[in-house]
Amino acid sequence: MSKKTKKTVSDQKQSFLKRPKKKAINEVKLISQKRMDRYFWFGFIGLLVVCGLTVFLAFTRELRPVKTEQAVEQIKMDKNEVDYRLQEFLGSYITAYFSAPENSQERSTWEENVNSFYNFVPSIKGDTPVVLPMTLISYRVIEVKDKMASYRVTYEVGIEKKQRVTVLFTIPYGGEDSSYYVAGLPHFQPIIDYRAKEVDKGDELLLSGSDRLSEEERAELEAFIELFFTNYTTSQDNLDVISEGLKSINGVGFKSVDYSYYKIGDKTITAYVQATFDILGVTHPENFTFTIEKRNKGYFVTELDYTIPADYAK
Repeated sequence: MSKKTKKTVSDQKQSFLKRPKKKAINEVKLISQKRMDRYFWFGFIGLLVVCGLTVFLAFTRELRPVKTEQAVEQIKMDKNEVDYRLQEFLGSYITAYFSAPENSQERSTWEENVNSFYNFVPSIKGDTPVVLPMTLISYRVIEVKDKMASYRVTYEVGIEKKQRVTVLFTIPYGGEDSSYYVAGLPHFQPIIDYRAKEVDKGDELLLSGSDRLSEEERAELEAFIELFFTNYTTSQDNLDVISEGLKSINGVGFKSVDYSYYKIGDKTITAYVQATFDILGVTHPENFTFTIEKRNKGYFVTELDYTIPADYAK
């Protein structure tokens, strides 16, 4: 026998004493019909309880009162909104009213169109109004308040010799929620002059102040201001070198510096300047207030306002 086939006595005993492994047996346990019925009814009752609770919570949520603060806030927002739908309606009425045709055969169609804007066609006891051909030129809203809308209306009337008329045209209106109507006859008024009759004389700007700069300081600052306006009207790149955040106005010509007043501070210089500009041959003056800093032996504009305060020289 070879060495591979030889077994010792101890090896034979160990192999003889080993027990075979038991195979796992899967057993199926049977549940009685009574227990199955019990499980079914427990599950069914649980489902009914969950559904009933869901319906109850949804119903109570619908009945929950809305907070008054939220409702009031929403109303305030609505009042502040501009109702462009009303403006569109009133604009359509004005366009129709002041577009009376010259052709008499088209006049009835025009009248029907105008009358369609009223809630009720206005009752007129006098003679039938005389209507001449009218052409609307322009209109602009002046005021909309208390169910009355006032417009500045310009129109032409006549056939051969047309005359241009400008009136304050006031329209009574009603309705809401994108559904409006003209609530009666409109009325005409002359244009109101809105210019103030009395003003505070303390607000008057008198460019008469004289600063205390030396001729050399003034000449240096004047040269910078003229350089600024030249760049301001010709080149954005050059303007960026001597100012911050300003836009050039190409197409406008700089003509002259007509008045200047300077205040020298610790870190900045304030310059009040009036200058004249030219646009296609038409000249006009403008006022400026500069805030200037001295940088690298030169000047730099940090702020610019397009006004001069009345107390600039104080």
